[in-house]
Amino acid sequence: MNFMIKLQTLLLTLLVAKSCVLKAAEIVFEQKEVLGKDWPRKLLSYEVEFGKGEARGDQFSLKDSAGNLVPVQVDPLDVHSDDSIRKAIVRFYAELPVGTTMRFVLHTNTEGDPAPKRATHAVMENDESVAITNSFTSVLFPKSQPRLKKPKPLHEVPGPLKRFRLANKKMTGGSRFPRSDNVPESTHVKGFETRVVSTGPLYAEVSVRYELFGGGHIETRVGLEAEAPVILMNEEIDTKLIGSPLLFVEYLLSGDSPSSWQPDIVYTRSGRPAYESDAVLEEQFAKAGIELPKARQGSQKVSAMEVGNQFNLNVASRWSTASIFGGFVRKKDLSASPEERPFVGVVPLHAGKWRNGQHQEGFAFTINQLPNKQLAVRLPLTAPPRRGSYLHTGEYDSTLPASMVRRNWGIAVGPIPESFQALWDLRMHHGYLTLDDYKDWQLEWKEDPKVSYPRLFFTKQDLIKAKQHSSKNPYKEELLALDYLNEDPTLAQKLAEKAIKGSRYPRGYASHLLTRGGYMGLPWVSGFHQANYVVRWTMPAEIALTNLKLEPELRKQVRQQLAALAYAASEPDLTRRGCGVHQGNPNMPIRRFLALPFLAALIPDHPSAKEWLTVCAQFMEWKLQTMVAPKGDWGEPGRYLNASLPYFIQAAIILENAGYLSEKIARQCGAVAYEHSNFLTPPDPRFEGRRIVPSLGHGSQIDYFYAFANAILLRNQDPEKAKDLAWVWHAMGKPTGANKKSHREGYELYKYFLPVYGHLLGDEKIVESAKLRDRVVNSRWHPGWGAVLRAHAGDPNETYMAYRQGFMVSHADPNQGDFVIHAKGAPLTPSSKAHYLLHNKGRGDWGGPEGLYATQGDHFCRIRFGKPEYYGGQPGGGSESNVNEYFTGESVDYLRGWGAYNDTNKWATPKAEWTSGSEGGSIHWDRQVLFLKGKTASGPNYFVLRDTFSGNTKQDKFWHLRTAVHPDKIKKSHRGFTVHAENGTRLHATFLLPKKVQAKVITGRDLDTVSTSVQIKAGSSQTEYFSVLYPSVPNEKQPKLDKVTDGVLKSQTSEGTDYAFLGGENTLVYQDEGLAFKGRSGAIRITPKAIHFVLSTADGEGSLTYKGLTYVGVAPFEKVVPIEMVNKTVTVQVPAPKYSIQYYDRKLKQSGEGIVFEGTSGGVEVAGKNSARLVLGPGRGKVGFNGFQVWGEGPFEIKIVDDGVEGVTEGRERFIYMKRPSTLKGIPALWIDGVGSAPGYQGNLAIPVFAGKHEIKVGEAKQPDLFR
Repeated sequence: MNFMIKLQTLLLTLLVAKSCVLKAAEIVFEQKEVLGKDWPRKLLSYEVEFGKGEARGDQFSLKDSAGNLVPVQVDPLDVHSDDSIRKAIVRFYAELPVGTTMRFVLHTNTEGDPAPKRATHAVMENDESVAITNSFTSVLFPKSQPRLKKPKPLHEVPGPLKRFRLANKKMTGGSRFPRSDNVPESTHVKGFETRVVSTGPLYAEVSVRYELFGGGHIETRVGLEAEAPVILMNEEIDTKLIGSPLLFVEYLLSGDSPSSWQPDIVYTRSGRPAYESDAVLEEQFAKAGIELPKARQGSQKVSAMEVGNQFNLNVASRWSTASIFGGFVRKKDLSASPEERPFVGVVPLHAGKWRNGQHQEGFAFTINQLPNKQLAVRLPLTAPPRRGSYLHTGEYDSTLPASMVRRNWGIAVGPIPESFQALWDLRMHHGYLTLDDYKDWQLEWKEDPKVSYPRLFFTKQDLIKAKQHSSKNPYKEELLALDYLNEDPTLAQKLAEKAIKGSRYPRGYASHLLTRGGYMGLPWVSGFHQANYVVRWTMPAEIALTNLKLEPELRKQVRQQLAALAYAASEPDLTRRGCGVHQGNPNMPIRRFLALPFLAALIPDHPSAKEWLTVCAQFMEWKLQTMVAPKGDWGEPGRYLNASLPYFIQAAIILENAGYLSEKIARQCGAVAYEHSNFLTPPDPRFEGRRIVPSLGHGSQIDYFYAFANAILLRNQDPEKAKDLAWVWHAMGKPTGANKKSHREGYELYKYFLPVYGHLLGDEKIVESAKLRDRVVNSRWHPGWGAVLRAHAGDPNETYMAYRQGFMVSHADPNQGDFVIHAKGAPLTPSSKAHYLLHNKGRGDWGGPEGLYATQGDHFCRIRFGKPEYYGGQPGGGSESNVNEYFTGESVDYLRGWGAYNDTNKWATPKAEWTSGSEGGSIHWDRQVLFLKGKTASGPNYFVLRDTFSGNTKQDKFWHLRTAVHPDKIKKSHRGFTVHAENGTRLHATFLLPKKVQAKVITGRDLDTVSTSVQIKAGSSQTEYFSVLYPSVPNEKQPKLDKVTDGVLKSQTSEGTDYAFLGGENTLVYQDEGLAFKGRSGAIRITPKAIHFVLSTADGEGSLTYKGLTYVGVAPFEKVVPIEMVNKTVTVQVPAPKYSIQYYDRKLKQSGEGIVFEGTSGGVEVAGKNSARLVLGPGRGKVGFNGFQVWGEGPFEIKIVDDGVEGVTEGRERFIYMKRPSTLKGIPALWIDGVGSAPGYQGNLAIPVFAGKHEIKVGEAKQPDLFR
């Protein structure tokens, strides 16, 4: 039957590049191999254009560089008015060995080319169905039914694939849409069309497309290449459904009766755990001449099939234990002749083209044996919900509907392969980077003479400036010896050749990029060290390009290398951006992707450089919006700060120098290391008196981090902060790349940074600068991480607490409520020395399912509930687990955090994070810390802790404090215990509640040191711990401590008498002779010369009275009054803050349909069905409309808008919380005064509020553009 088809293209990446030069009726296709890689034979596809009349019919010929005719297929896409071809796809096979160049010329209006060895074609079979064929298989499709009489449910229409041919020449399989429950009419089928997309000797493709009643569609495109034993499956589905109901398609790979071919052996390979394979079957495979590749032993499995799930399919997830591919054979076929032994396999292809492929990281893609022994590939049609969390690092395609799914995969066909290596090769050859990608990389372009070098981390002008300031540079000698200043052409040639040919340089790097993969060794699940490795050869390459005497040919080759690797680093199949699959912990995609700026910035004149660098800048901004808290705290606490921050800062410097990073974003990038500098401990004797950053996550404490590189980034935007960071570098012992004990992330560049920017460091006296020190190390709230409490910075007896509680929980153990105390010259509750102490039993006694942490008690200074082995879940505490209230003053610091716990599982058990919890519901734990600062550093500087519980309190509680001393250095008493540090400093832990305690000491190894935890049990009837942690030196007078009433401590110290008030949630009203307090927290401190009145939190107005003097006002405030003034009877009204929010507006309603309101002032102004203005006045409360609610402390005004919410906050530092707005899509971001950052979004949204008036917006974090 004659028919005409107007062909279209969908799947293959087709490009008219510089390699396709139109010369009348000739088109040239050429490419040069520059990466030291063999590109094996592959069907190539080019999209080309012809002039009017230049190309007609099938009159084409293709010749290689030797003039030999090469088989070619030309698929028209469009025609001119004279019916000559205007646009077409040209297909032919080619290969590109190492170091060679390929060149082909297409001639039009000539005799056709010789027939290829294998043919593919499309035919009509008796008007019943369409078939496509190659030498390995035939695939049949259903006949079109464009218009059904009435829409039908999916299960009533035929599936897209009718059957296919096996190696034994028999047809099998098919497809169907299984019946599903609660299927909406919108997914009913109006009609479907089977259409031949491409036909010819080299490639054939058929589309089966279903139009759905609700405007959606399901399309399956099936292709066959002439030389490929694989059915290429390309699906695009948009049912308009997300999450539920779950609809599926099943592709059937075998027959449904015993007389048909039904496999009974399955081979699978996984990238994760080792499998237990069937040794008997392996031996039978060997006898049949079928090899199991030795390189894959340990993660492959051969087993007999049983009815049910055979394996799940992992597309490209770093963490998934699902199989990366699988194959099926029939046992009795092993004795048949090799060419007649049927085989089918399932292999995911081209992860970079998948969209919304994050279904449970592969566990929704199931390959099952049905009860009738038929083999079925079951794939979801419903799009999965997008993970609204920075912990899930998958990126999505924002140009497509969230309900659209795209998948590329293959059905391997033909005889049983001689080796199951064939499945690996199929994924590499048909589903990863191939010559069909490489051919389009533009590696020849004209160099712009205006481009100057160096240009990554410093420019020619920076080098000149460095030499001008060399007298102030402690690294002057290293500066003058830099290779950048060496004009010797021999050196330039040596470095250029090293960059081109050296095994550790681009070829080694190219191999790492293209074939090595990550921990799993899977190239298509690329590793995450690209940014680590790229610096090792881009710097020598830059040095070579800086030398103007470099030979032009070598210069060209270096630039070609840079371009080729930039293409590789941006390839969707390598980066997997856009497919939705988890990319690894947040540091991993940063290190993977941010190799690209190193490459692209060195070739700014390349035609793709602008796109590369623009997307890199977008990527930086996106990470700021999704994994950096509003003040600059990084999303991975502790040592994991160093896993990605150095490369983030490096990229920021490069992009700023290249002109792609705005000043605002550069400042925000620079805020990260600056903010973390605030966590610096007092000088630590374990580190030769250097300040360190304690571990608040998986890792150990940090004796280095990227402070000086951050100073380089801020040197122009914020010179004062750059000075502060230079002080940090000195205070941390001037860390450089020279560390014999361990690799320091990112410090390879310090051999360039220090000489070029050494003049920013100042001299040794900078570390003595009180001005710089006090700007960096002070008390500070860190929303998302916790808080720092500090007194007398710079004094040898400086006292410090780093408190951990916040929503930044990647690479963090369940350590909400933990703290680190350094005081009076000693680390008293130091963090772990070992990296992953709790996860690795080889690094100490605390790790693993049998370790101390799993069986006896907590390693963190926090509380466990129920039993000592119940760790409370990961991360624990729920969405409100933050430092929700914070105050810092001259005399007192205060913080309050809370969380809810309902996980009763043990640490490191298989279902530790998935339990239903205690039947009694959650226990709510509220921790307050009041830090009372002494007049002098050597005097009383101590912490009052009050831990209270509500909810499911009828369970035991276990309070813990971590130390680094041997058990014999812990002295117990009925009121607590004392920790004796090595330098003589002591930490006295005194308990006012429970009234009598029995301390249990749990001790074990932390690498080569001891790590001890003291545990205090409170029974199920007890609802509070009230304790004092008092650091002291030998012979220091101890305070007399008394619990006066609930939440009130009287402490008589060497400097005076302190009254500490810790009401937490509740208002305390206390009155004694001459002293009174009303508020939720605060202190009255009586010294010989002055009285300190501190109201840190209160509902409404609070008051403090001593003798005749009373202060009344809205918290927070602190007043220090000379002692002679308190005898006067007077009440002083502290001026109330003035707010601009109109919370008494008459338009605000506190009741009505859809309105929720709790508070003293404010209400809701309804503007539409899902639009409203929500206002809460001063004080705590809740306001909501139509299911959306905001709660916490006012004043605030929130408006529901089309893309989230926006509004204004005023008042003190704090958190407010809100439900996720229905108008908000994707991962939420928070903008405060136009600066984007991450809120908390594990459940409800946690919104940090800054002191004063600020405009806020919560909307979708804008993902960077995708490379196509």
